[in-house]
Amino acid sequence: MIKILNTTTIIRKSHRFLHTPRDYSITPEQLLFGSRFREWEHSDYGIDNNGLHSSVLSRNNVGLGFLILNSEYGCIEQNKLLYRRLRDLEVNIYKRYVVLTSMSRDTFNLGWDSMELLKLAESSHKTGDIDPKFKSHMIKLCDLIHLSTTYRKPLIIYANGDTGGYAISLWSLANRAAAYKHSTLMVNNLDYGWIIDGGLSCILSLIRGSLGEYIALTGCRIKGSDLINIGLGNRWISPDAFSLMEHTSSTQLSVSEQDAKVLLEEHSLYYPEISKNSIINWESVINHHFSLKSVEEIVCSLKRGTPTDIIESAGKSVTQVSNWERKTISILESRPPLAAKISLKLLRDAKRCKDMLMKEGDISPSLWNKLNNTRRICPTTTIEANQQLLRDTLVEELLIECLNNELNAAQGYIMSLDIVESIRAYITKNTKNYIEPKYKDCELKSMSNYICWEPKERGWFSLSSIPQLKKLNPDYNNSSGLDHDPTSVND
Repeated sequence: MIKILNTTTIIRKSHRFLHTPRDYSITPEQLLFGSRFREWEHSDYGIDNNGLHSSVLSRNNVGLGFLILNSEYGCIEQNKLLYRRLRDLEVNIYKRYVVLTSMSRDTFNLGWDSMELLKLAESSHKTGDIDPKFKSHMIKLCDLIHLSTTYRKPLIIYANGDTGGYAISLWSLANRAAAYKHSTLMVNNLDYGWIIDGGLSCILSLIRGSLGEYIALTGCRIKGSDLINIGLGNRWISPDAFSLMEHTSSTQLSVSEQDAKVLLEEHSLYYPEISKNSIINWESVINHHFSLKSVEEIVCSLKRGTPTDIIESAGKSVTQVSNWERKTISILESRPPLAAKISLKLLRDAKRCKDMLMKEGDISPSLWNKLNNTRRICPTTTIEANQQLLRDTLVEELLIECLNNELNAAQGYIMSLDIVESIRAYITKNTKNYIEPKYKDCELKSMSNYICWEPKERGWFSLSSIPQLKKLNPDYNNSSGLDHDPTSVND
């Protein structure tokens, strides 16, 4: 489909917008040697939507809710549909856990569609007021991220390829954020002139040191094992495990919800070791530069160079560090200054909020590290369960504060001329008439109309966690204690 925007022809590559009929016939050669672009299309369990045009697809499994993202970028309709599907599965008594992945192993989800964001920004500028669709989308995005964070059932979100934008928060804040060797993360918001949103400031503030600032401002790609080792993910799962999950999901109904959670751990592999090219090996160098107050100070520090003792402690050569400094300076100087400033401020505000919450809860840094380790396990004792509950409560409070800050910052930034020009230049790849502003010319302004977002009230317990409800089912069998026929289910 071709869209014309300001006399510039834009060709969309996403198959979601193609209306030409597709040939779904397959041959044995395609199954054996074909690409994994649409790996769930021809598998054992059929997809509910036969047309495969929906942005969120589901698969019919007993005991398992299986959702598939079917578009490269997130959109307003996808987020609304995904929220509704997740809520339906959360209270479904025949679903013990939920899996969310993508159709392709190349891309999980990249967050905002720059075309959609540009349309909303231009509409806001033409009317002189924020587009109601933008407000609605940002609020629904907050609801979706909060739902992922506080999901009452095991929610396995699989970073099935490249993950960017607010999709990083959707994945990382889930109670089972799974990744593997092909998983890649990059905060791509600044690439097209947008600020971090959707809870990104929350998850980046939870990373130790100044790695969060580095990831947010440079958009570096975090791959495979690094996602687990720096604390963004908490499960290391092979893609082949999901077929086994589907085949064995019906047995989950024969045990309690707590036992079902323990059984899920059999699909998790041992955590990978830190690789030689890991970002963790650069942590001391990154902390030296990116702990400074502003982006301008960070750039000046990089230009001055890294002290010799820090280079030696990182185990790097002077040439390696010099090349890294030049590359990082080039990236930072190419970033939209106002978006970079706002993003850094949001991240620093999140860190201050986290420190305040830890102080109020009398949580020391050593205890916090211990609480973080409980995220990687399924608690089997009361102490572990209480520690995990304490951490989850703190993260939820931090997330609500971060989502409110990001929501209000986004509503102020959408009315800035910088966002329109930077996205337009990013899409058209035409920077001839685009004069990029300088950091010194961009000032942060306080918000005049602050909007307070509050999470929707939900039941603390899913219906399937209440054993007494089974007895109300007409199919309940007193001898087996089940509300379904396991023989017919397995068939």
